[in-house]
Amino acid sequence: MTFNRKLKVDNIALDLSKTNLKEVVELCSAPEKYVLVAKYWLITGEERSLQSIGDEFGMTRERIRQILAKSLNKVRRLVLLKPEINDVFQEAQEIIAQSHGIISEENLINTLRETTAAELTYSELKLLLSSDFNIYYMSRNKYFKKSFYIDPVFEDLLNEIVLFTKNYFDNKQSSEEVNIFVSKLKKTFSDRFVRNTSLRSYLSDPSFYENTLRVSRDMYFFDGKLGLGSFEDVNPKTIKLKLKHVLRKVLKPMHYEKLTKQVEKVFEIENVKISTVHNELVKNNEIFVNTGMGMYGLKEWGIQWGNTIDIIQRIFKKTKRPMKIKEIVKEVLKEKMVREVTILMVLQKNKDIFQRVGKWIYEIKA
Repeated sequence: MTFNRKLKVDNIALDLSKTNLKEVVELCSAPEKYVLVAKYWLITGEERSLQSIGDEFGMTRERIRQILAKSLNKVRRLVLLKPEINDVFQEAQEIIAQSHGIISEENLINTLRETTAAELTYSELKLLLSSDFNIYYMSRNKYFKKSFYIDPVFEDLLNEIVLFTKNYFDNKQSSEEVNIFVSKLKKTFSDRFVRNTSLRSYLSDPSFYENTLRVSRDMYFFDGKLGLGSFEDVNPKTIKLKLKHVLRKVLKPMHYEKLTKQVEKVFEIENVKISTVHNELVKNNEIFVNTGMGMYGLKEWGIQWGNTIDIIQRIFKKTKRPMKIKEIVKEVLKEKMVREVTILMVLQKNKDIFQRVGKWIYEIKA
């Protein structure tokens, strides 16, 4: 593949009738026009990579990038003559500023479509924003999701913040309250760039750090905590982990049907099958314990598997003394939801294990 080869697309017909940016794109050269249309899926609805466009014409990705950069510069100059479109840039800058300097591509474009740019498609807005001289687009940064930021923020600083955070949690191996960690970031970075008053205003703002981490690829926020994607409490991917999270929050056994509803509510998901939840609770008995009558708790609470006989035996072995019926019932119900009459019948029918030593008093046989 050659680096300086020209992109020969003069014979390729492009139907621009369906794009709102037709008047702007048509003023670009044929190669520029083709790269813009292919890259930002103005016609096909499918965005293509620069590499795939280069492969199509036997050209390097870098050469296609150069053509794209030239075409975006031309678009920005042409758009300056169109006040109705130029307003989009001003609105975008204000949205990013309100987001403390950085925002994901998806959030910015969707916000714009709800305000000043309702008539423009997602891809058209992405093209326009990528051409703006005052907005910077991060599309190939391995630490960040696709996002936009504005001056005086710069990419190396954003990378440094994320790397500091990632190293911190790699070493800690547990999540942390968001506000506690953000205060550590602020303490670390707020005294940097003392001569840049505008940048210092960002570095003294806790929301700047939080928003930066929210668009990073490696960090996850959940329930007021921050951590790596490998931490189950901030990134509970499976139903099993979601059930574990809900039970840890309520700190008491719950019926599996109610647990299903709580998972849907807490994680904002729909149509979780009750049968799926029940199967997860049953098969993961190293985590969950059936406390009776469809109720489940966590084994980490000290609840153990077993039927009513097993539970009563454990209680007697722990107390090492005779116990009244009411006391036995109270202790059993801490582990298993069972009727009081059932407990009494177990004591009366299993005379080889339990014996009555007084009125409503039992003990375990030696």
